[in-house]
Amino acid sequence: MRKELTSQEVKFNFNFKEGNFKGSVTKIPEIDSEYEKIARALSIDKEGYNLYLIDSFSKEKLKKLKDYIEEQYK
Repeated sequence: MRKELTSQEVKFNFNFKEGNFKGSVTKIPEIDSEYEKIARALSIDKEGYNLYLIDSFSKEKLKKLKDYIEEQYK
């Protein structure tokens, strides 16, 4: 049986241009506002400081978040 998704069920819509992957981190729409907080937290240079982000993660979300954090440390 085939089920067609409604627009409310679709969470991600990515458009990738071929060969344009390096050096660009695509933000995740659900946590766009959190990226600024993550960048600010990563700039804190105190011993024992931890950063926690609680969400229901998919492999794609984790990869994009990891890529974003790595980009911040470059």
